[in-house]
Amino acid sequence: MSLSDLASLGSFLSGLAVATSLVALIFQIRQNTTTLARVESNATMDQMSAIRMSIASNRDMARVWDAGLKGHGDLDELDQLRFRHLFSNQVVAFAHIYDRHKRVWGSGSSFERGPGRALVKQLLSTDGGSAWWAEYSSDMYAFPEFVKTIDGLRNELKAEQLKDSSVDLSNGDQ
Repeated sequence: MSLSDLASLGSFLSGLAVATSLVALIFQIRQNTTTLARVESNATMDQMSAIRMSIASNRDMARVWDAGLKGHGDLDELDQLRFRHLFSNQVVAFAHIYDRHKRVWGSGSSFERGPGRALVKQLLSTDGGSAWWAEYSSDMYAFPEFVKTIDGLRNELKAEQLKDSSVDLSNGDQ
């Protein structure tokens, strides 16, 4: 075997080593991406759990949440502020979930088909939720596609309410 043949063999083996390293690197990047998505998901769930637990474990917060969703009827100024912050945290957590679905799966469609959409729709169908969105959604400039999706949900809610009211009117005439 000549020196030229050994150089060619060495070049081939180094190319093979580089290709193997790249495959291993791709595998590690995928694992890391999956882990980071899971960590972010866990952090969001921790935030959502903290909100739910503050309502479930504290009777006063449950009262503020309930009255706030109903439209601040009996809330003083301080309790209205508490509701706005609590509701803001809830909406921002949903925006993060929507954003993660969009980044990981290429669209927010899994959010839109899943329980997140139903819960957001339920919250926005309340007087307090609808009023919050009307006043503060413009502050959600970091999540323009989420805002667009939620505005679409609000339009669906309005259409459903109109349909329900026309059904009620037609039932009342009979």
